[in-house]
Amino acid sequence: MSRDHCLLCHAWVLPNLNINESSVKAQIGVGIEQYRYHFGVEPKGMWLPDAGFYPGLDLLLKEAGTQIFLL
Repeated sequence: MSRDHCLLCHAWVLPNLNINESSVKAQIGVGIEQYRYHFGVEPKGMWLPDAGFYPGLDLLLKEAGTQIFLL
């Protein structure tokens, strides 16, 4: 995996958490923090797992500072 991307795990979690936006933001934040911890740089984007996308997630990722995301 490129050092410019971050991976959000557990595809089944994101769509199920979309009823609670703060939970999704927290999961995105933890992913960014862990990437920063392990690689020492800010991720430019995130690689979402299969079935991990739902409408509106793109806006939360953008709000978190990601420039791109992959499905």
